[in-house]
Amino acid sequence: MTRITSGIPRLGDYIAKTLPNLDTNLLFANSQIEGSVPYWYFNFKKYIVLLYETFNMAVLSTLFGFVF
Repeated sequence: MTRITSGIPRLGDYIAKTLPNLDTNLLFANSQIEGSVPYWYFNFKKYIVLLYETFNMAVLSTLFGFVF
């Protein structure tokens, strides 16, 4: 239980990592420029890794809900 409580402050770090860093000046630039919407969604490898992490979080939450 102490591992869970010690990890709670890092939950914000996880959420910050999953959100794109968008720059208003570059919002609609091409997929090669970091900070644009196309860069975030066309960078499929990065997107799929984050999707996998989200899936793992959902499974873990479901297991905790079932056990406790």
